[in-house]
Amino acid sequence: AARISLTHRESASAVLFVTGHHAKATKNVEWRRYVASAATLAIYMPGSDYQQISEQLIVAGLEAETACAIVSRASSPTQQIHRTTLKNLKGSPSLPAPTLLLVGEALSAADVVPSGLDAALGMLQSVHPNSLPSVPHFSNNDQVFLGD
Repeated sequence: AARISLTHRESASAVLFVTGHHAKATKNVEWRRYVASAATLAIYMPGSDYQQISEQLIVAGLEAETACAIVSRASSPTQQIHRTTLKNLKGSPSLPAPTLLLVGEALSAADVVPSGLDAALGMLQSVHPNSLPSVPHFSNNDQVFLGD
């Protein structure tokens, strides 16, 4: 899991799932309508032409500094996440498919949403500070390796 918040009380109370492009080249994605919703955009299979998507979203009304994240192979052991902004999206790496492009202010509200394991360990350390090593180490799949 990417552990990225898609909603935030002060910036986005909804998530809109859209396609990055239509099968028929004659049909355009309705970016203005999507941007007007003020929802976080979750763009499925955006392809790798991030410059075009970035330009279209800025023209549709998003600020160039709007936070973005490209999530590749979500929830798999080979998951990759690249964080950027709309203005810098064009220089993003082409990550392995399937990918999801997340766009919206909610992404900048918090760096990482803690997993249940992170939260439980934090709570345990606050109640019993000497019960765990000072630095638990986490791997990509939330396995914990205890030790300093």
